[in-house]
Amino acid sequence: MVINKAQTADTASLVFQSGWSGRAELGLTGSDDFAFKVSADGTNFVDALTIDGQTGAVSFPATNLPSDMVVNLYQDSGRMAGNGQTGVTVGGFVFPSYLTLYNGATVTGHGKFIHNNTDHGGSAGSLTPSVAELIAQIREPGSYRRYGNEFWVAEIAAGAGTAGPFSHDGVTGYEAFFNAQMIRMPAMTFHGYLRALDAPILFRKAAGQTIHVGGAPQPGAVRLDPADGWQAVMIQDLQPPRTSFGYIPATLDVYVPSAGNRFQLACPALAPGIARIDPDTGLIASVSSWS
Repeated sequence: MVINKAQTADTASLVFQSGWSGRAELGLTGSDDFAFKVSADGTNFVDALTIDGQTGAVSFPATNLPSDMVVNLYQDSGRMAGNGQTGVTVGGFVFPSYLTLYNGATVTGHGKFIHNNTDHGGSAGSLTPSVAELIAQIREPGSYRRYGNEFWVAEIAAGAGTAGPFSHDGVTGYEAFFNAQMIRMPAMTFHGYLRALDAPILFRKAAGQTIHVGGAPQPGAVRLDPADGWQAVMIQDLQPPRTSFGYIPATLDVYVPSAGNRFQLACPALAPGIARIDPDTGLIASVSSWS
């Protein structure tokens, strides 16, 4: 069955009545957005739910629900400069306790995004090339690359240990880095920027997880090569509570082929629930950012 209307401002809908008085309506009512409406008197209708005809986004105009909101569970907002940092600028590099190195891996602070940096017309100092490349990828030119909340980029080097091997796409890697084992939510979303430097790095996909690279969902595990440069990685992780240990699997789990192979991490975030996070988001603030 097709219900057609001549033009956008017209209505093509189904109306449900009680005693021949309208109580609910669904369809295209005065626009090309799909709407669910309800009424108490048959005259005044209220939008209960609308679906945007352009984007597919669902909204609840009469319900007080947050929209497009993501909060970082990591206390440092992924800035890797210590918890409790709330200002625009930060101090030295501090590797956070919510991330775990494995098999002898080591970490250093590779470089910091500098507020009012010299690269884009400021006076506070120059960006390391890798940090500059990340900012150029996720921010518009000009002042958007000059100013902003400072954060550190971590550089991790694989150790000599070979526990936890994992093979994918012709590469065998050994576990070097993962989310610390702690009480986890059944549904969580990781987002951050990663870059392989010396050799490919692998992301293992656990059951219930979907890995997105550059905003595109991947069919399974993922291999990133040095030639890929910085990539936005989002992992949506849904675990059934009845069959979960409550602390594993790690949402983020990185495997590296050989000792000394390096990769970089910037702006890590762990959000509650299954969220959609734009590849150009950058830092995601934690609640402690306002404390």
